[in-house]
Amino acid sequence: LARLPDDPDVLGVAGSMALLMGDADGAARAWRRLIDAGRAPPAVYNNAAWLELFRDPSGKNALDWARRAVDQARQRDHASQNTLAAAYAEAGKAAEAREIFLRSIEGRGPLGAADWYVFGRIAEAWGRNTSARAAYARVEPGKEGGADDPTSAFHLARRRLDRLGPPAEDAP
Repeated sequence: LARLPDDPDVLGVAGSMALLMGDADGAARAWRRLIDAGRAPPAVYNNAAWLELFRDPSGKNALDWARRAVDQARQRDHASQNTLAAAYAEAGKAAEAREIFLRSIEGRGPLGAADWYVFGRIAEAWGRNTSARAAYARVEPGKEGGADDPTSAFHLARRRLDRLGPPAEDAP
């Protein structure tokens, strides 16, 4: 960073390293420098948008940055489409989230943790809380280098489960 403070690759790696070291704010600052300079590659837009989903309430830039990640990608990128679907769902735009989500999983194998999170978020937006809880329950903890990944979909799913509260009991 001292030698190449504005290099997009260096700032991208610095953001990723900060995140791996548990410094989400440091990662956000590094990626924001790239975004503000107009030099962010699609992966940085995607990572910055995903990180915004962890803010409470969700960061106002999540949807814009996720759109840019998808628009700038030269080929269909599952991670960016998944983040865009999550950002749409978070913004209360369930129909748009569903459309992007279906496109993101087209031709793929079994759903992963982030897919189940987005599925649950869409179900929740449509008032299908039982389906949302079931989807969130399928989100497995993420690991990065053998340690808990603080930005895995698992943490977002747990937060949504907490907000939903326990399922209503069946009436007698």
